[in-house]
Amino acid sequence: MLQKGFDLILIPSIGEAKRRIFEDKEIELILCDVELPDGTAMELFHALRRVTGMFQMKNPPVRLLPFFILTENSDLATEYEYRHEGVNDYITSPVNIPELIRRVLFFVE
Repeated sequence: MLQKGFDLILIPSIGEAKRRIFEDKEIELILCDVELPDGTAMELFHALRRVTGMFQMKNPPVRLLPFFILTENSDLATEYEYRHEGVNDYITSPVNIPELIRRVLFFVE
């Protein structure tokens, strides 16, 4: 992805992700592993939506950031559940990098 011109910020935990997402005004998309050391991608997703809803945050528009989940679980019911809750994309491994780039570009261009 770096070769395609994407700037990546690698974050090891939900706590650090929350801090960076609210501080960095240039983040355009969240690509999150389904399991993190201190919780799950869905916990981060709901926390971001809840906080932005409570404070009606408009700058940065965190509530509108595309949110992708990366997982090894190819269960269609789980994918449907996550998408129904508002997750923009559900990527299963092994990750097809050209396809991932195409999907990211769809949301950030």
